[in-house]
Amino acid sequence: MGFFKDVRTLSRQANEINRNRDVGAEMAAASAAMSQANQFLADQAAATRLAAAPRVAMQVLGARDTGTVVNMQAVLELDLLVQPDGGVPFPTTTRQLVPASGLGRVVPGATLRGKADAADPTTVWIDWTA
Repeated sequence: MGFFKDVRTLSRQANEINRNRDVGAEMAAASAAMSQANQFLADQAAATRLAAAPRVAMQVLGARDTGTVVNMQAVLELDLLVQPDGGVPFPTTTRQLVPASGLGRVVPGATLRGKADAADPTTVWIDWTA
């Protein structure tokens, strides 16, 4: 008799969990997270095309936390002023995976080194080792 009583108890617990669950909200949150991850991966793929671009200096104008963490590294939204050698500086906003060692360098006024695509100013790559 104890086995059937335990099965009935588990069945009641499962029904209670299902009653309090908002599946629609869970699906919306999962969809938003997946969309954000896809956008981040697309940005990273675009940044890899910058291998042949010349190195540029980028001045940090501002930084915001996106609330996303990838492999224990924060994804920040950075406002930058890209200063190409011999070119006209242009502002851009980008999302970047920032290693823990680089978080202290992301302050307004700081200069970062990296690469930027002149055709698409939002595509930048920051060299966190420089």
